Amino acid sequence: MAFRPRAEAILRMLSDARLEALEAAGLAQRSLNLAATHALSYTFVPRWLMQVGGPSEIGAINMVSDTHRQCVRLLQDGRAGFFICHKSPAAAEDLPERQFRCHPIGRDRLVSLCAPGADAQPLWRLGPEAPRSPFLAYAAASGLHAILEAHWAGHGRPDLEAKMNSVLASTNLEMAKQGQGVAFLPLSLAGEDIARGRLVRAGGEALDVPVQLVIYRPRARMSAHCEAFWLRVTGGDSR
Repeated sequence: MAFRPRAEAILRMLSDARLEALEAAGLAQRSLNLAATHALSYTFVPRWLMQVGGPSEIGAINMVSDTHRQCVRLLQDGRAGFFICHKSPAAAEDLPERQFRCHPIGRDRLVSLCAPGADAQPLWRLGPEAPRSPFLAYAAASGLHAILEAHWAGHGRPDLEAKMNSVLASTNLEMAKQGQGVAFLPLSLAGEDIARGRLVRAGGEALDVPVQLVIYRPRARMSAHCEAFWLRVTGGDSR
């Protein structure tokens, strides 16, 4: 495992050398290689990109949607230049600050949700007096799994029994809508279903898990186009 950071540094050096050669020849492309977790790639990222700039400013986008774990690997290996995900101060950092920059771009909340019954009340309720509820959990490869576990380690775990687990928040959302259990879902993903009454809160706001939405990039120099994109995202903050 000690060899991995060195190998990643070598890959980055090779990538930088190739980039310098392309820029010197005037062949560097105006494109962005962007990775995003499944939970954010379908709803948040498209809207956020439109706020950052139009096609003429952003250029071509090569976006990969995958699990948190795989997106981290893409960034570490240089196959992605940017990575957008949920982040919680309570969860362990898997992209070290000495190698990667991180900038907040929004806020979200993980909310306990389930399907309503015929009376429009939640099929399950979370609380001190409530019976144990079936839980639609996240698999370990999902960043939301680590965020929930870290939060519950400090704030107490609701009385839940895992019924299934998935790396996809969208899968847990659909299972919750079908009445299969309680899921802690990002508001950015579940907002429309809540507004339409297809999902309701299983617990009070005290059970919500606040999270940041962040974008990562390597500290190593990137193409002029990528650096210009980063300046647009951060408003000139070079940290």
